[in-house]
Amino acid sequence: MLGVDDFTEQDDIDGRFAGIGESEGNYSRPSFPTPLSIAELRDAHPTLREPVIEGLLRRGETAGIHAKSKVGKSWLAYLIGLSVASGYYLFGRHRCRQGPVLLVDYELHPENLAHRIPTVVQAMHLQEYDINETFDVVSMRGQGGTIDTLWLFFDSLQKQYSLIILDPLYRILPGGTSENDNAAMAQVFNLIDNYAAKTGSAILFIHHQSKGDQSGKDVVDVGSGAGSIARAVDGHIVLRPHEEEGCVVMDAALRSFAPIEPVVLRWEFPLWRLDEELDPTALKKPKSARDQRQNGMDEEGRASVLSTLSGGPRTRRSIRTELSMGAKRVDRLIEQLVELEQIEAVYVETESQECFRIRGGS
Repeated sequence: MLGVDDFTEQDDIDGRFAGIGESEGNYSRPSFPTPLSIAELRDAHPTLREPVIEGLLRRGETAGIHAKSKVGKSWLAYLIGLSVASGYYLFGRHRCRQGPVLLVDYELHPENLAHRIPTVVQAMHLQEYDINETFDVVSMRGQGGTIDTLWLFFDSLQKQYSLIILDPLYRILPGGTSENDNAAMAQVFNLIDNYAAKTGSAILFIHHQSKGDQSGKDVVDVGSGAGSIARAVDGHIVLRPHEEEGCVVMDAALRSFAPIEPVVLRWEFPLWRLDEELDPTALKKPKSARDQRQNGMDEEGRASVLSTLSGGPRTRRSIRTELSMGAKRVDRLIEQLVELEQIEAVYVETESQECFRIRGGS
């Protein structure tokens, strides 16, 4: 190995580095930015990049939406994309600078997208002509191509986009690439950064979360895969389950904006809507083995009670007798079934006391 002493003052710097990056005998000198003083840096960049979504994302930045499978990440991406395309306020809080949006979907057939997007447009009370020139879609499912060849597609674009959505990330990783490989994922995000810089667009990708309990994790650690993913991007938007069924807590970690306050979103097909009545700190905790066993026993017990009531109204006592269950357990199961609106209380004259029947039954 050569050291500093192996070079003389007459050595040309090109000679020292000749061959690095050489391909098939043709040396191409790489291009690097010029070092600047603080004053020069400030003069060259007097302002931050233009926001695409106030408080969340700027042009040329990259960010990910992270959540568990099937929670509704893509639907949130549609809402975000259409908000930018129409100049909508996202959840009434984040102003979106109107600009063209491109959805690059690697998961759905074009027929699915042709149905989904107009459904969201209608639910947002938009007209298709509002976004006809500002929201473009391309289905890449089955078309091949990965993140390392995506530049060919971007190079062919005839429009300047404010926001490009890549859905989902795992579908565009090069063959054999593990998302747990730090070096490989660092290269993937170098490419994504390069695409954001060359297109001048913000790039938002969809990614699944890591396994296990998410409630105690930092926002940047929710996404699945290598730690380089957490460090590489400018923004992380995460959706974690809330205690309330059908709700999630949206939180974010951002590089160029102040931290946002977590908010609760409620799923009302086909939109995520802000629910300001719920506490965003009430994240759903995983159930203990004991709780899971109890839930299983209750589910079995409720099925037994419903089977008993299929023959007509019954009193609490007759249910206990028929099922050989204790009074406290039967009372708990009846309360659960009433809350679930599966049974209802009725008065049966022949019994002269409260009875229960399957809801809507006779």
